[in-house]
Amino acid sequence: MQPTAKSLVVATLLLAGCAATNFMFYYEKAERFYAAGSYEAAIEHYMKAISESEKYPEAYHALAMSYYQLGDTEDAILAFEKTLEKDSLYTSAYEVLASIYMDLGRPDTAIVLCQKAIRIDSEYVRAYTTMGMALSRRGQVSSAERTLCHAIDLAKTLQTRFRFRDLLRTVDYWGLDYDQADAYNALGEVYSSLGRHEDALQALDNAITLAHDWPIPWLKKGAEYDSLRKYQAAEMAYQRAIDIDPRDPEGYRGLAQLYRELGMRDEAIQKLREAIGADSTDPGSYLLLADLYQAADDYRWAMAAYSGAIQYAPDDTVGYMRAGRLLLKTGVYDRALSLFEEAVRLAPESAEAYDGIGEAFVGKGMNDEAEAAFKSAIELDTAYAMPVRQLGNLYVGEGKEEEALKYLRRAAVLGDRPSQAYLRERGLVW
Repeated sequence: MQPTAKSLVVATLLLAGCAATNFMFYYEKAERFYAAGSYEAAIEHYMKAISESEKYPEAYHALAMSYYQLGDTEDAILAFEKTLEKDSLYTSAYEVLASIYMDLGRPDTAIVLCQKAIRIDSEYVRAYTTMGMALSRRGQVSSAERTLCHAIDLAKTLQTRFRFRDLLRTVDYWGLDYDQADAYNALGEVYSSLGRHEDALQALDNAITLAHDWPIPWLKKGAEYDSLRKYQAAEMAYQRAIDIDPRDPEGYRGLAQLYRELGMRDEAIQKLREAIGADSTDPGSYLLLADLYQAADDYRWAMAAYSGAIQYAPDDTVGYMRAGRLLLKTGVYDRALSLFEEAVRLAPESAEAYDGIGEAFVGKGMNDEAEAAFKSAIELDTAYAMPVRQLGNLYVGEGKEEEALKYLRRAAVLGDRPSQAYLRERGLVW
């Protein structure tokens, strides 16, 4: 088990005398900002501390954690790499860096980093937990289960070892409860992916017992109960998550999705409004709210909600795509076209975005441009039936029967039902 980063810094500075007084001044100030959740201010002061002395890996690690809290993964990765450059044995840097790479869809890299941390400290519980999650993401669920069970057993063993020894000043004994809870929570996710819902609920209950003020296991319990159609229990679990952290929109979103599933549209809309009240910058709440408004044919409010999603997630194509589809439906082709073009700028390989561009050009009566867009979509994804059918329909409208049948048959083979119905009505095969 490792002492805290701050205790390492203090010990080092005491040995160095007064040579790094300014470093400690800025470092401690940054620590206070971090503890208060003022991560921008923490970054500013960690940078000032580093400018006074670049030799302390703990400062780079704290800087990386601040970037991580803000969702700035690029700068977080650079700062963690700098931490490891200063101290190649810094296990926490390997583990959090692994979590970042897992979020980026790179579980293989995450596993390698966790393995490095474990080689340095074979009793580092969180490294086993993160590795178990990465193994699960890679589809190795049996290995994931074994790794997570080992993390749980290891945490229990360490607690037994330290329970009656005078090490509580240097070892985060109670933190082992949270390490166990984290592992149980991840194990619940693995069981859920295997359809072992009762085992998942038991694992999540264990996590809650160990970390009763942690909302994540309650959120997952809500989802498990929902999948088992135990709707009242799901509602209670989501509400418990909200009670623990009313500023987290996930509990409200979970309830909204539950109410939507039960046909309680007004209640779902109200919960999403509460989610936005809790966190007005959460794009997921805006997207769900927009979908509900669109389903109710309330296009004005749906468009307003999609605009919120775009505002707070300007680099995510989802908001642009859904808003563009709504505008196509309402005949606002110029605005739809601009949204789909922005989606292409963000994701040049998006066949769906090119299909949207094609449909907008059709609406504007610009058939040549539409044809080119549909062909780009088909080239990008040969298994995507929508642009194939749209191109066939375009040729039908232009009286190009041979070309139309070619693409409509191709769309039918891909499973496109409107194309199949069109051909069947005319007694044609595909």
